[in-house]
Amino acid sequence: QSVDSESAPELNGAFSVLLPLGGIVYIPVIGAVLDRLGPALGWAVAWLALLLFGLLNWYHALSGSMVAAYGAFATFAFCRPLFYSLGADFTARTFGPQNFGLLYGTLATVAGITNFSVQLLQQLSDVAGFDLVNGGLQIAQLLMLPLPALSFWRQVRYSPPTPKSLHQRSLSRSMSA
Repeated sequence: QSVDSESAPELNGAFSVLLPLGGIVYIPVIGAVLDRLGPALGWAVAWLALLLFGLLNWYHALSGSMVAAYGAFATFAFCRPLFYSLGADFTARTFGPQNFGLLYGTLATVAGITNFSVQLLQQLSDVAGFDLVNGGLQIAQLLMLPLPALSFWRQVRYSPPTPKSLHQRSLSRSMSA
C-alpha cells in the first residue's frame, strides 16, 4: 500500500519537525553511544537503527499505520546526528588531526549539498507518494551494511598493543630464546 497524496503533506510536515528536533533531543544518547561503545559498535548501532527505520517504513507501506510512519521518522531523526558524529569520529581517527579539518569540512559540505535534496524528495513524495523515496533510502541502507564490520576490523587490526599483551610477547620471546 502506498502513501496517498492526501496524507503525504501531513507526514512531510511531521518529518520536517522531527528531523531537526532529533538533532537536539538525541545528542546526549549519541554521546553515550560513542563514549561507552566506541566507533565500531557505534556504526553497529547506526546500522541497527537504519534497519529499524526500514522495517517501520515497510510496515507503514503494508499497513498504512501512521504510528509506524512516525516511529520511522523518529528513528531517522536519531540516525542523522549519529551519522554526523560517527563521521567526525571516523575522520579524526582514520586521517589524524592534521587532515581532520579539510576532510571533515569536505564531508560536511557534501552533506549540506545533499540536504538540499530533502525539498526535492518532499515534493516528489507529495506528488508520487513515498515508494520511490523509500526505495532510495533502502538502497542507502544496503550500502551501509559493511560499515560496522569494516570499522570493527580496523579497530582490532590497528589498535595499539596493551601493556598486558606486550608483557606476554616478551615472555614468549624469552622462553623461546
